Amino acid sequence: MPTKKKNNSFIKQLKKYIAIKGLEIVIHLVNGEVIELQNNVRLEKNTIVIKNKNREFHIPISDIKSIDLYAA
Repeated sequence: MPTKKKNNSFIKQLKKYIAIKGLEIVIHLVNGEVIELQNNVRLEKNTIVIKNKNREFHIPISDIKSIDLYAA
């Protein structure tokens, strides 16, 4: 499967997971960092945007190594 098609499939699946309330998403980045997503998360193009109080954090899809999902 070509890389672009895999990327589009991954983004579509990620959108579905972000929309599910009560689902905890743990992102493992290429640099070894681990980020837990719970609330105030949205997907914009090829970036995950996390809003925390008055700040926004952007995580490029290309920086994601793997994702774990947990039902809360």
